[in-house]
Amino acid sequence: MGIDLDKPSHKYYLVMNSLDVITTYHAVQRGYGAEANPLLPRDPSLTRLIAHKILWSEAARYGGLFWEEDENFIYFANFLVTLAVINNTIIIINNE
Repeated sequence: MGIDLDKPSHKYYLVMNSLDVITTYHAVQRGYGAEANPLLPRDPSLTRLIAHKILWSEAARYGGLFWEEDENFIYFANFLVTLAVINNTIIIINNE
């Protein structure tokens, strides 16, 4: 199963992961943020952030992230990335 843009949870996944890349890159480039993911350097390039998101999404897809029968995994993934975006946004607001 792949991403189904008719499902709100799948749209949300794409939007929030895009916002995570944008806010992380912005904070890192401005010098007041650092990537917390141990699989990435503390100051990843935009290309590296995007590649990581694509690879993670593909691995998660094969692992069942977008299964039709059970959306608990995507809800949990969406929750975690939402926390990351909130944290990134707070860091940006506090430093600009």
